[in-house]
Amino acid sequence: MSNFNQVGILGNLCFDPDIANTSSGLAVLKFTLAVNSSRKNHKTGEYEDSVSFIPCTLFGNRANGLHKVLKKGAKIIVSGELKSSHWEKDGEKRSKIEVIARDIEILYLPKGDGIQQDSNDTTTESSSLTTNDIAF
Repeated sequence: MSNFNQVGILGNLCFDPDIANTSSGLAVLKFTLAVNSSRKNHKTGEYEDSVSFIPCTLFGNRANGLHKVLKKGAKIIVSGELKSSHWEKDGEKRSKIEVIARDIEILYLPKGDGIQQDSNDTTTESSSLTTNDIAF
């Protein structure tokens, strides 16, 4: 049986994405998504909110175009695959799991950045803006 490595995450950008280029000129966009969840505490019966911060990386030409559009607070869906990294720093073993993005769908951009919100906190334009809609 072959392995399957695919993930989809919906969240909000924690900060404006960072863009860089590899030595060969490949664009690399790095950003972190805040993903909220709520779970019922079985002892108290109350729901408790929690947040996970998920590091994501997008490679290639789309990184340049999305860097111009995505801003802190944007709500996006990222699909891609998980990648784990392991290294040692100051004698201490470290590891990280991140999402290598293949596709990004923009659901909401903060006001003034293209898609506007109405008073009910929902988008007033179509939510189907994808990376294919951005000129590169």
